[in-house]
Amino acid sequence: MTRAIVSGASGWLGKSALHVLQDVKFSQSEIVALSSSRSRITVESSSHDCLEASQLRPSSEAEVYIHTAFVTREHFQALGESKYVEINKAIIASLIRNLELVSPRSIVFVSSGVCTDERFLLNRDRSFMVYRDLKLHEADTIRKAAEKLNATVVEGVLFSATGRYMKSPTSFAIGDIIQQAIKGSVQLSSTSFVWRKYCDAVQFMRVLIQNALDEKSLRIESGGPLQEMEELARNCLMHLGLEREILRSQNFDFESRPDLYFSKTNDYEAQLNDLEQTPLNIFEQISNVTVAMQRSVSREFN
Repeated sequence: MTRAIVSGASGWLGKSALHVLQDVKFSQSEIVALSSSRSRITVESSSHDCLEASQLRPSSEAEVYIHTAFVTREHFQALGESKYVEINKAIIASLIRNLELVSPRSIVFVSSGVCTDERFLLNRDRSFMVYRDLKLHEADTIRKAAEKLNATVVEGVLFSATGRYMKSPTSFAIGDIIQQAIKGSVQLSSTSFVWRKYCDAVQFMRVLIQNALDEKSLRIESGGPLQEMEELARNCLMHLGLEREILRSQNFDFESRPDLYFSKTNDYEAQLNDLEQTPLNIFEQISNVTVAMQRSVSREFN
């Protein structure tokens, strides 16, 4: 019996979703993992055989379809705009086909904070605009499919996240800071204050999945502890037990408008509280990122 389907299962959010499903006692036989890049993946102590999205077969038992498959923005330049758009539109088309096949009672998907913050996009490059347009198209397509299937929808709006399943942790600020700290001094390149709220991806997916299993329709923005980049760097150093210099850009302007990219609501924290969980503090999150970095290095040499 298929109770849960996870697309993009070999990715960061996909593995986080599988972790949650295992925690809420879904058996391996009740989970279908979809991945275009892996035939088998391991999450903690459990291994899952993967299907490609086109191999999914009809099912009348699916409780929840968790959609995390998407080619993220860092691949834009390598693929080129045309190919990047083509691949993501194909993923969305495949998703709709599969939703019609299994008619889930609930659908979970993750949108991006860049879709909600017009100011954040004013000076961004073409890749941001294309990524944003595709994510908006994805969200609109899912909502229409859900209405047709009479399914509930849980949308998670993700701003900044961390976690032990990060695939390229050093491409994110927190991983880059840890890497710099290990090598020597930490250089912050921003020319203004940068504020972020960090959440753990497993906890974020837990909130989304639990609401989906309860067949609720809602939109939840991520939250977590608020950090300015210099504070984050100090916390990374403290966690690592290192004494390093933290340098600001020579062009840093204390009077310039700060870069604010985080949710202004406390809904995420309230949802975790309902699940009797406390958001991981920044030191716990830094610890998980170091685990992800170790895994990333291990993958490179295996």
